[in-house]
Amino acid sequence: MIALWIALSLGPASAGDEDFDLSRMDEVVGQEPWGSPVTGVEAEERTANLAAGLRCPVCQGMSVNDSSTEAAVSMKTRIQELVEQGYTDDQITDYFVARYGVWILLAPPKDGVNWLLYTIPGLIALMGIPLVYAMQGGREEKAEAETTEEPVDDYTKRVLAELDD
Repeated sequence: MIALWIALSLGPASAGDEDFDLSRMDEVVGQEPWGSPVTGVEAEERTANLAAGLRCPVCQGMSVNDSSTEAAVSMKTRIQELVEQGYTDDQITDYFVARYGVWILLAPPKDGVNWLLYTIPGLIALMGIPLVYAMQGGREEKAEAETTEEPVDDYTKRVLAELDD
C-alpha cells in the first residue's frame, strides 16, 4: 500500500499530458513574469542552477544540467527561454512541477511526508550512538573480567609466576 502511494506521488505526470503545450507558460502557472528579462552570463548562470535542480525525465538519476539526452537539452533550452523572458526561479520550478509533478525535483521539498526523508537518517544515527556505546561497554567489562580471573591450569600459573619474578 505504501509502495503504491510512493509510486503515485513521485511518478511523472499522467499519460494524458501528451498534448501539453510547453510554450503556454502563463496558462500553467497562471502568472506573467515577475522579473525583468535577463540575458548574457546571468541568464546562463541561472539556467545552469535551475537545470541542476531538475531531474532528467529520461536518465532519472541525473540532473537536466548533467544529462545530454534530447529531453534534457530541450528542458534546458526551455529554462533559458523562460529566464530570458523574465520568469523567476520559483515560477520556472513551478512550471516544471506542474508539467511533471514533484518527482522532477532532484531534492524533494521539506514538507508533508517528505520531511521523513530528512529526519529518519538522523534519528537512526542518534539511536545507534547509545547502541554502539552499550556494545563497547560490554566488551570492556568482559575484558576486565577475563584479566582478573585466576589462571585455570598449572602451566599458566607457572608462567605467570615466572613473569612476576
